[in-house]
Amino acid sequence: EQGVPQRLAQLAQHRLAADPRDAEVTLEEVAQVQQVLLPHRLVEAEPARAEWVVAAARCLGRSSRFNDAIDLLQTRRTDFPGVLDLPAMLARTHLLKVESDPGILHPELSYADAARLAEEVLALDPDHAEAGLILAQARYGLGDQDGAIRAAEAAAERRPRHAGAQILIGRIAFDRFRLQKRAL
Repeated sequence: EQGVPQRLAQLAQHRLAADPRDAEVTLEEVAQVQQVLLPHRLVEAEPARAEWVVAAARCLGRSSRFNDAIDLLQTRRTDFPGVLDLPAMLARTHLLKVESDPGILHPELSYADAARLAEEVLALDPDHAEAGLILAQARYGLGDQDGAIRAAEAAAERRPRHAGAQILIGRIAFDRFRLQKRAL
């Protein structure tokens, strides 16, 4: 992959050819090019470090590059079979992808992938910090409110100071109340 300076030079040349007044590259564009390149460089620097793969995927997800993050995690997952943070981050990324795009086709596929991955993690480590909440959110997204509540309550019991599970329980209760109120 090209480095940041080469990418910026190409961008400036392209703009110069289109309109000489637009040849300047903005700081925002520099940041965008760095977001594309830096996560991959992090992994390439020390490919044997699973935590860097997770960090790179987190960076990609935060910049809304969910497919790139999913590809990276799926590709590298087999390199680190005992590292549960990889499938947990993969599950989380599936959730982020579907939640960030309300118009996504077949969101149930992403929710199902997230639920399956979270269940895999929880089967090996029932106390995994994020997997219980991911499972609860995925089940809720699939329309399984009872399963979502069970998973959220289990996550809240394991991590009582983490607000995510309590928030999800409240959200489900509110949605149920709204549905009951509409039925009246």
